[in-house]
Amino acid sequence: MCTDFVWSDRGDGGAQMRRGGGTLDREVVDSRARARMNAVAATLARERPDVVGIQEAVIVRRGPRSGGAVDDPDAGTVVADYLADLRDALADRWSPYRVESTVTNADLEFPGRIDGAAADVRVTDRDALLLREDAEIAVEGSETGVYDASLTLPVGAGRTVEIPRGYVTARLAIRGRPLAVATTHLEAALEDIRRTQAGELSSVVASLPSPTVVLGDLNSAPDAGARTETAATAGTSTDAGAGPTNAYEALTAEFDDAVAPEAWAGVAEHGAGTCCRPASLRPPDPDGLSRRIDHVLVEGLRASGSRRLDAQPTRA
Repeated sequence: MCTDFVWSDRGDGGAQMRRGGGTLDREVVDSRARARMNAVAATLARERPDVVGIQEAVIVRRGPRSGGAVDDPDAGTVVADYLADLRDALADRWSPYRVESTVTNADLEFPGRIDGAAADVRVTDRDALLLREDAEIAVEGSETGVYDASLTLPVGAGRTVEIPRGYVTARLAIRGRPLAVATTHLEAALEDIRRTQAGELSSVVASLPSPTVVLGDLNSAPDAGARTETAATAGTSTDAGAGPTNAYEALTAEFDDAVAPEAWAGVAEHGAGTCCRPASLRPPDPDGLSRRIDHVLVEGLRASGSRRLDAQPTRA
């Protein structure tokens, strides 16, 4: 069994750059990261997937204002470590998972004010592949990589910063049967970069033995073309020419969706998508789960189906 768990993402790659460190820190505190990871752990302990693909497994740190560059972070006091909190919560439920591999994407630091004092807030973004420890899984190899295509944003005074994205792959034998798995989080802000990353991912996965499963926050939907550019990236897009209009189409030229897009409407009680919620998970929430940008794709096998778990509101 494979599943795909994704943290909150508003789909605006430039938003963190504009909000500042103090706001980022407050959003993490307000979102009750540890309670959220407890909820995810409860679902994993109940469903017992063999393989879990995780995106946005961030570490948030604080530190004194250093005056350093955005892409030269040094804050060291951990405010939240989503992956560590998730593993602790799983262990508390006697449902241990091991981290097979992680890839570090962006690692950036933002100035701000916390409780009235100047501070830096560092955000380290990671993707990870987890394996259930009591499952019959043999690992024949795993790799990580970063895409050549990446978003570049201005940070003032003629400087720019790169927002890298990456992937994790693994060659497994699950109960004696081979399965290659990849997990990734594609660029949120600009479609041509996202589509190029999808092409790179297809090339990477093509080198893996079949059958293959891709778990990912693709930031791309079955029924939507290129998403509107953000203010931070407007005017930087290039003409993609003929071919797939978005990353989802590029990948499903090679892979099958684990669920037919028209069947997804059957889960519409709490919205027909997987995205998006406010960073604090509190109202206002005007669009709710209205876009399906998180996907399980397969090649060389037939998926029995796909379910969205625990989308119902809770007061926990």
